[in-house]
Amino acid sequence: MPEKRKYPRIGLSTTIRYRIKKPRSILVLLGDEEIKATALDLSEEGVALATEQDIPPGANISVNFSLTDTLLAGNKSQPEPLEVFGQVRSNTLVEGNKHRLGVYFMDIEPENKDFIRGFVNGVLSSEPLR
Repeated sequence: MPEKRKYPRIGLSTTIRYRIKKPRSILVLLGDEEIKATALDLSEEGVALATEQDIPPGANISVNFSLTDTLLAGNKSQPEPLEVFGQVRSNTLVEGNKHRLGVYFMDIEPENKDFIRGFVNGVLSSEPLR
């Protein structure tokens, strides 16, 4: 059954870093430290990530990551990691103490959104048909 998402997404397995912005209760609990996580999939509108932190839906976070395969991104270079502000829309306990967070990008520079779109489309166009 075809996926009915507005924007195509690709599977990933890359390290990202995020930082809690609000609510204050979570910020106080976890501190203002960067937290490592694994990006599981990516679209121009958001990212799914695996983390050991139990971040509630509605929390605002900043996400920092790099897309290093510039060939798939249309031969564009990404000189520094992307920083995107997002909101946790879902949190699912997947195994042990791992949580899968669905993060919607709320504030993203247009050139970063274009870069992500190009990267996603480049990966999708290089995948063999099923």
